Amino acid sequence: MVVSSFLRSPDNPEDNPGGLSEAKARREALGDAADQLEEFIARPAADPAWIERVGDALGQVRGAFDAHVSEVEGDDGLLVQLSADAPRLAHGIAHLYDEHVEIGRMVEQTEALVRGGDEGNQPAIRDAAVELLTAISRHRHAGADLVFNAYNVDIGGE
Repeated sequence: MVVSSFLRSPDNPEDNPGGLSEAKARREALGDAADQLEEFIARPAADPAWIERVGDALGQVRGAFDAHVSEVEGDDGLLVQLSADAPRLAHGIAHLYDEHVEIGRMVEQTEALVRGGDEGNQPAIRDAAVELLTAISRHRHAGADLVFNAYNVDIGGE
């Protein structure tokens, strides 16, 4: 693969072989799901529907995150392509793989708190969700930095 092929538009799939466009779409979906979760955890926890709404939003995060991991870790995924095109970034790429495991664990823990859904459990749910959102945000930043360092392409800050 010619690295310079990534120096064109990140929005045009024909200009971006190797999964960059797909990764960008998954990145945006994960960001949107995280934004929705943040919106719901910011609402008053005393609302009787709060836990249900947070649980639904967390399910959206789970789906978007799982799709992101499948896409970028797949045989033709972005992390494999980055490894081939920019081996100098191997440490950062390995860190992203590790973050996938950690974020997946955080999603599971937060889901378990939501399933427990006891009165008075809302602060623990909110704290876990905030930690999860922080980890997702940092992960998205690290991924964008790696792509930029490899291909000099901004995959979007949305």
